[in-house]
Amino acid sequence: MPKMKRKLTPSEVKYGYLYASELKGSLPEPSAPVTIVDSDGQRFGSKMHRAQKGRIDGLTDLHHKNRSRAGETIIIEVNPEEKGIVYVHFGNVHTPRAVDLEDLSQPARVRQETYRILRDTALARAAKESHQYRCQI
Repeated sequence: MPKMKRKLTPSEVKYGYLYASELKGSLPEPSAPVTIVDSDGQRFGSKMHRAQKGRIDGLTDLHHKNRSRAGETIIIEVNPEEKGIVYVHFGNVHTPRAVDLEDLSQPARVRQETYRILRDTALARAAKESHQYRCQI
């Protein structure tokens, strides 16, 4: 799988795009739609820049979600068998995609409630004061 590792520029973060210069030959044609998949598996619809080959536009949401910073290391990967899909990993840690799963959708959610007993801090404070903060055991 062709991939490249590089640092984000201030312009990419500010204007919401990515530039994958080393992967130009593996990316879709100019103005073609492209889907970006981040490390969490979230997909972001985007498109290639109309003139600059290797530039992917419309990624403001991707940068916001991943709290991108200029100078941060990213890894950009393209699988030739998956046309129009680009994988982007933020930070220095790369988590490979699961190859044993075909359906990467999110699992069903289950509501869970927690019941906790909270102590009465005013009562506890009064008890501590009355015993001069000494152990009573």
